[in-house]
Amino acid sequence: LLECLSRCSSLEEMNFCNCPEISGTAWEKLAAGRFPYLKKVDLSECFRVQRNAPAYSGVELLECLSCCTSLEEIGLRGCETIPDHAWKKLDEADFRAVRFVKVAYDKCHNLIQKAKDKTAELEDESRLSPPLQGAATSKSGLREPIATQRALLYPTDSQDFQPLFQQLLASHSTLQEMSLNVDPKNGFSGTAWQELCAADFPALRKASFIEAFSCSSQGSEALLECLSRCSSLEEMNFCNCPEISGTAWEKLAAGRFPYLKKVDLSECFRVQRNAPAYSGVELLECLS
Repeated sequence: LLECLSRCSSLEEMNFCNCPEISGTAWEKLAAGRFPYLKKVDLSECFRVQRNAPAYSGVELLECLSCCTSLEEIGLRGCETIPDHAWKKLDEADFRAVRFVKVAYDKCHNLIQKAKDKTAELEDESRLSPPLQGAATSKSGLREPIATQRALLYPTDSQDFQPLFQQLLASHSTLQEMSLNVDPKNGFSGTAWQELCAADFPALRKASFIEAFSCSSQGSEALLECLSRCSSLEEMNFCNCPEISGTAWEKLAAGRFPYLKKVDLSECFRVQRNAPAYSGVELLECLS
């Protein structure tokens, strides 16, 4: 598969999140390719220590990614076998469009700063755009394209959430994209999420919370109750969020999403040691 993909130079998105069993030989075949149009890549949890096999360092692959200057989103969370010199090469790469990263916080300070700067630039542009009144529709019934307004959250610890949520709530009527980038192992306060319960985001089209609830369920009920009212959603991503409670999923399942095109709930519904597993029945009925 990866040898085949190495020849797919038109790729714009690539997601192998949580595929630690891919061999080093396979990764090297992929790394031989060139992807000038690649915008999104997620290889989180792919490069970690394996009990029965030698770990792949990821050096060649990160060198390949360092040449993909069109990248906007980079996911490399939980990649513990990548050596420092490979992280450094990625950190120093000329990414001018990058805006969302999941990387080792102590290895890629420059990359994280670039993403924050790009986010601030996009927010400045959105403030200069005409105010949005929600999802506009044309006479044909199709939704018209409108300028994107984003909220990409980059807290370094739980204390940083409150001002970020205040900023998010201030733009609730025009916000189109809501993404959270936080190290789930550090945890975050559930208090800030509670303010979302009463909020409405009529123009929201994309919600991405990858791994945000992989270690804690705090705030999940408030967030999913809020999203259940976002009928304009086109994309929803909760990949690897197994700690979201059944009650929270049921709140989301109560919503209706006529424009939804992409949804990723991978690794969300699996057996948990300390809690009863949610079956996902209501949610799949909603998706149907």
